[in-house]
Amino acid sequence: MTKRVNSDFISQNPSSAANIINEANDYREKINSIGAQNIKTSMEKLVNLEFAHRIALSVIWSIVKKSSKPGKSNESISDRLTLIASFIQGIEITEGAINKGLYPQAATLLKQELETLAAIDEVKRGKRKDGVTPKVKFGNVSWNLNIQYGPLNELAHVSVRDILNVLYNGKFDDVIGDAIPVSVLPIYNQEASLRLYTLHVSFLIQLIGLMNELHLEQYGISYLFEEEQMTMDAIGILEREGLIKKLRKKETDK
Repeated sequence: MTKRVNSDFISQNPSSAANIINEANDYREKINSIGAQNIKTSMEKLVNLEFAHRIALSVIWSIVKKSSKPGKSNESISDRLTLIASFIQGIEITEGAINKGLYPQAATLLKQELETLAAIDEVKRGKRKDGVTPKVKFGNVSWNLNIQYGPLNELAHVSVRDILNVLYNGKFDDVIGDAIPVSVLPIYNQEASLRLYTLHVSFLIQLIGLMNELHLEQYGISYLFEEEQMTMDAIGILEREGLIKKLRKKETDK
């Protein structure tokens, strides 16, 4: 066990430091409390999308479990498996960031998910360049989702003032003059929650398609009938929610 090094000031002035040293615990208590409240609100508002997420995640894990035996392998297959593993490991933290109201942080994770999908496609086509950020463009991600890369980038890089003001506005009553009140604790935003969660589920469904292609290449067999039909159910929920239906229509119109 690593021994903790005592701070000279704290060890020599315990009474002076006592009022401050536990503020980290207070922060954790408050951030976890508001996070739990935001999760509850998000799940109440995203009932159908949360079910689509559960469907997609179940299909993903079903494919993972049936791919446990060694299959065909080469450099392309190995590289795609690594990228898929990276994506899957981040699913829980991405969903959690959205539901807790950590929207810029969630945008960073969603941007990485989108880049991972593009990277998998680049490897499959033999176009992947090591050390280069994947090019998210029309053709290497479906449903015209490439157009979401710019907005995600803006939010992830906290570069648009008006967006940040909306997400971090504390809406206090005792504001002086033109000051913009800011909350250091995450605030639930229904529009941001809906949009980011919809994108997250959409990316999961895109991953299913790429995993299925890889499984076919490795083992010579495709989807189980149940996996295919359940994926279609998840897509149906996304379309009924509106955003993806609009994106798919734009792709069809191209």
